Amino acid sequence: MKKLRILIVDDHAIVRADIRSLLEGEPDIEVAGHTVQYQELSAWYSASS
Repeated sequence: MKKLRILIVDDHAIVRADIRSLLEGEPDIEVAGHTVQYQELSAWYSASS
């Protein structure tokens, strides 16, 4: 089964870290990265599709 790749976007570092730690335990989810700004999300999405 293919893993779901996600990018976490939030302006609070502790929130990003907590979400990442929760998701890293899931076998079908891959945390591809994290960012603070929407512009980085947009660039990452464009590059990965």
